[in-house]
Amino acid sequence: MAQDRVAELETEEKRTGLEQEQVAKSEEKGERKAAKQGGEAAAEAEKVEEKAGASRRKRKKLAEELEEKTQLLEQKERELEELRDLYVRKLAEFDNYRKRTQREFVELVKNANADLILQLLPVVDDLERSLKAAEEGTTLEAFVEGVRMIYQKFQDVLAKQGLQRIESVGQPFDPHKHEALMQIEKEGVEPGTVVEEHQPGYILNERVLRHAKVIVSK
Repeated sequence: MAQDRVAELETEEKRTGLEQEQVAKSEEKGERKAAKQGGEAAAEAEKVEEKAGASRRKRKKLAEELEEKTQLLEQKERELEELRDLYVRKLAEFDNYRKRTQREFVELVKNANADLILQLLPVVDDLERSLKAAEEGTTLEAFVEGVRMIYQKFQDVLAKQGLQRIESVGQPFDPHKHEALMQIEKEGVEPGTVVEEHQPGYILNERVLRHAKVIVSK
């Protein structure tokens, strides 16, 4: 009986030891699981904090960029306003210049012939004197000589204005300078040569003002 009791006690102790061992293992496993969960929670918290930090940095960067762009926009608006003012001033200056130029042009047109008329006045004076002399009974020879002098003076005035008479007789026919009235046979003259001039032509400042009317040999 005593031996049986001892065996029961030993069995009970073994069972108790196993239970305690299982409890210890279970507690150890729970601690490891808790530690693992705690680590995961810490890692998750770290990730959240990292994301929050990144978000704060991003918001700060966006705020700085917004401030920079706002300042740039304000600067461009000021520059645009300055350009508007400059445009208005230049437009006013141009309008004043245009009006002044128009006035000067009108004055120039009105007085364009003043110099020419001033040079022609002595010719008019000479004509008046010649007519007066003819009325007072001057000789025909003196009258003709006076008219010849007036004619030469008139030619001098025109020459000063850039007017030149076109040389025609004896020159080859030039359609840029001559207007052929007719063609005739002319002995000893090359065909296409001007043999007579019915009306003189003139060049003004290297531009044909009037073609000479001529007769050409054939």
